[in-house]
Amino acid sequence: MAFIRMEEVKLNDIAYDYKIFPSKATMVKKYRLMTNGITGPLIELEKMKDCYYVAGHFEYFFSCLYMDANGVFKCNVSQYENSNKIDRFIRTVNNLLVEGSRYWILKNFYVKSILADPNWDISSLSERLKVDQADLEKLILNPNLGMNEKLAHTLGEQPLFNYIKDSKLSAENKHFLFSIASKNTVKLTQKDVSTFIDYHIKEGNTFNCFHPGAEKIFWKIVNYMDHVKNVHWRNIEQRYFTNPFVIKKDISNNLNVNTHVK
Repeated sequence: MAFIRMEEVKLNDIAYDYKIFPSKATMVKKYRLMTNGITGPLIELEKMKDCYYVAGHFEYFFSCLYMDANGVFKCNVSQYENSNKIDRFIRTVNNLLVEGSRYWILKNFYVKSILADPNWDISSLSERLKVDQADLEKLILNPNLGMNEKLAHTLGEQPLFNYIKDSKLSAENKHFLFSIASKNTVKLTQKDVSTFIDYHIKEGNTFNCFHPGAEKIFWKIVNYMDHVKNVHWRNIEQRYFTNPFVIKKDISNNLNVNTHVK
């Protein structure tokens, strides 16, 4: 038996099984929609043993969490009698499918977690969800590739994803990089990943993948040559085109150097 109600819940009090990283633009957009005074309860939660778990509309939840972790939002809360973790995972997968979530990695995580239980296989899960088995199979990670199989085959990026998977980066940072690659907006290259590994692992510099601006900071790290180039060009501009004294001095020096006195 299910009990469904609306509750005002502090975002920091909500647990989650897997973390996603919406872009900054997405976070701002979703947060504005959630705080415009018009949008009703949207985030889906499931309550088990006095703990709230996010169970639907993950993108809205994480966007608001990153923007205002202490914020209190109206949420749809479901609670089931005699429920267990696998039951909750199945309902979460169903929510993700119904809402048409674009986060393949989320569906992959929950489907894999369910199938890890010996009482479930792809056939029984397909029957329970009333979803074609072939569609569920697309959500299963190929263990030989260790990556988003669908995306990798589409983009031809198996080497990149294997490179990330086999690196010494933490699981959180690997998921962060997979998230960037899956957006397919700015192409992530193996050189980018290598530079990031040098920054974080080889040189021991700090990186917090949970920072609201983590993706923007990541690109600043890997595109450091752009910064070097910009500084160099700025110095040339300031030296030769904005300081007349330096220009006159350089011209004089060049004349002295280039003039052959007989």
